[in-house]
Amino acid sequence: MFFKKLVSDNKLKSSLDVACSTGFHVIMLRRLGLDAVGIDVSPRMIEKARNNSVTCGVTVEYILGDFTNMSKRFSEGFDLITCLGDTLAHLESGHDLKKLFQEVYKSLNPGGLFVIQARNYDFVLKHQARFTPPTGSRNGTDETLFFRLLDFNPKSLNLSIAKFRRYENRWESSVHTTEIYPYLKKELESALKSVGFAKMESYRNYNFEDYD
Repeated sequence: MFFKKLVSDNKLKSSLDVACSTGFHVIMLRRLGLDAVGIDVSPRMIEKARNNSVTCGVTVEYILGDFTNMSKRFSEGFDLITCLGDTLAHLESGHDLKKLFQEVYKSLNPGGLFVIQARNYDFVLKHQARFTPPTGSRNGTDETLFFRLLDFNPKSLNLSIAKFRRYENRWESSVHTTEIYPYLKKELESALKSVGFAKMESYRNYNFEDYD
């Protein structure tokens, strides 16, 4: 397991998940023994995250807020900071991207780790890859399917997520579209270096396989 290995190999003690959403990554990190904190700008997501931690029987801290002054909100630094779920693609400009990285760098303990998970936009833009494999879940007779579709604009992408849910033997559907901003690998690395990050490693998945 990716995070289990990171925690054990680097003797990590504390973590912060930026844009923690429903909180399950924070819960996972707490179960790995870390003092785990999550921060998110959405009150609705913070409420969901707190409810999920209660359901899972895990005590963690969730904070309502954004990244703009994140480093000033905590009295101590973190050994690990994560930003997962392709969150970076919701930042509208390189200035916002660099600001986030600056706040993360300031919030890390010396030698700390920053883990980013992002869609491979080098591949997406080169091949005009519009579709990703569908995902889904099943709970008894209830079933939920998600289909993701990209439409290409001059400087951004429209990400549409179609949700199909089978409930009591009938299907319901909805579509939500969000404008996102594709950052290439070299752009991410340049922004990270500009704020002080020195060592960077890239993988294609959570199995430590080489980036392609």
